[in-house]
Amino acid sequence: MNGFQRFQIWYAAQPRALRTLVAINVAVYLLWQIVFIHIGPARAFVWNHLALNPSLPDILFEPWQLLTYSFLHLQPGMGGLLHMGFNMLWLWWIGKDLEELQGPHALTAMYIYGALGGALMTVMLHGAFPGSPIFNGVVHG
Repeated sequence: MNGFQRFQIWYAAQPRALRTLVAINVAVYLLWQIVFIHIGPARAFVWNHLALNPSLPDILFEPWQLLTYSFLHLQPGMGGLLHMGFNMLWLWWIGKDLEELQGPHALTAMYIYGALGGALMTVMLHGAFPGSPIFNGVVHG
C-alpha cells in the first residue's frame, strides 16, 4: 500500500462535515491561487462581491458576503499559505472533536455562526470607527 492509498483510507475515516469544510476551503484556495488571482476581472469580482466589504449600506445589498468571505484566503504567496494552513489546522483540531461528540450539524452550524458573528462584528466595528484603518479594509479567511 503506497502513501496515497494510506492517505485516502485515513481521510475517509475522518468526520464527514469536517472533511467537507476543509475540502471546500482548500479547493477555493487552490482555485484562487492557481487561476483567479491571474485573471483581472475574476480577481476584482471576488474582492468586490465575495470578500467582506464591511461598509454600510453596501453590505445590505450583498448580504452573502457575511458568509462567503469565510471560504476565501486571498493573500498571495507564503502569507496566504500560512493563513490557510493555520485556519484549517484549527478547524481540524476543534472540529474533529466537536463533530464526533455533537454530530455533523453542530460543526456546520459552528462554522456558519462563527463566520456570521465575525462578519457582523466587523461591520459593527467598521460603523463605530469609520476612519480607523484597522476596520476599514476588505476581510477574507
